[in-house]
Amino acid sequence: MFIDARNIFTQIDRAHRTWTDEQIEKITSIVRSYRGEEDCPEYEDVAGLSKEVSLDDVALVGYSLNPGRYVGTQAVEDDVNFNSHVKDLSDSFNQLTNEAQELEKKISSNLNKLIK
Repeated sequence: MFIDARNIFTQIDRAHRTWTDEQIEKITSIVRSYRGEEDCPEYEDVAGLSKEVSLDDVALVGYSLNPGRYVGTQAVEDDVNFNSHVKDLSDSFNQLTNEAQELEKKISSNLNKLIK
């Protein structure tokens, strides 16, 4: 069984990662299900995360032990209208920019009052 956990972690900095208790539990629950441990749901492959393969499958790819070769990629639902999403982001950006300019004016005015 292969688990590709490269998308299950918390980034500390560019070179270091850590796992939360919940992330560790997610990985261990997959292993427990695979082992058929008591009180665990039946194991099922999860696209992009885990896959059970045979030794013959491993041999077919030159005995590569890279999990990504076996688990594939997660299915991504693409139900977002790109143009609409970019317009919404642009509108939010413009609104935040206007608010920032108003706050800058207030701060400047308050500083001028303090100085005088």
